[in-house]
Parts: sequence; C-alpha cells; structure tokens
Amino acid sequence: MGYGKTAQGLQLSKADDRCDVPASLHQAIEDQLEAPYEFAVPSTTPAVEGAPTLRLEITDLLANAGGMYGGPKIVQLHGTLERPGKPVAQFTAQREMFIYFGLPRSTCSMVGQVTYALGTDIAKWLSRPIDGARLGDRP
Repeated sequence: MGYGKTAQGLQLSKADDRCDVPASLHQAIEDQLEAPYEFAVPSTTPAVEGAPTLRLEITDLLANAGGMYGGPKIVQLHGTLERPGKPVAQFTAQREMFIYFGLPRSTCSMVGQVTYALGTDIAKWLSRPIDGARLGDRP
C-alpha cells in the first residue's frame, strides 16, 4: 500500500498522514477477509507467488487536527486486484466522517473509523470483484 497522487496532481506521502492510514486499513481489511483471501501480506514472497495480489494506493487524505472540531475526515483509495488467469479488476473508494460521537474523539480515532468502513467495503468487493466499482459513501 502506498501514497499516490490526488486528482489535482499533489503527491501524497507519509508526512501527510499523521494517523498511519496504511496500517489501520491493512488491519481493517485483514480482520474481515474470507476465503480465498484469508491472509494479507505486505509484499509478495516466494511462498505466496501466484496468489491474488491487491494493491492499494491512497489518492486523497483529509485528516485535519482537532478531532470532530477539525472538520471532515476523508480517505480516498484506488485498488487493483491481480489474479492469475483472470483480468485485472480495479476500484475506487471513498469514505468520510463529519461528526463522531464515539470516544475518544481524536482525529486518528475518526480516521480509524473511516478506514475500518473502507476495509469492510474492500473485503465485500473481494468476494465478488467487479472492475470499475466505486466503493464507500462516494456519490
């Protein structure tokens, strides 16, 4: 999982992400995977050669400090699933949160809720991958 460019061409990096979206998203997806995608590995190794590969790229991230008082928290993704013998399937995804009534109300706890919802969307998509799908609460 890596950081990509926004629609405006701005290259995102770890410096733009105080909440470590890749780690929380990886965990959220792995928590919800079912066969045949029961295990997620950070990179391909000889032991998993030929296994389906899901590549995720963060294409936008808004996580201003201030928790619920810092404005909306938004995460956008682009995903590509490569499977041996099958065509590549891609999706775009977006989730956002404006108000959060849980505790704690920090920016990162809100981003964690957003990434968990994205993990649910992605795990569901993996059970029936449709090329060009739009996941999440994106209009």
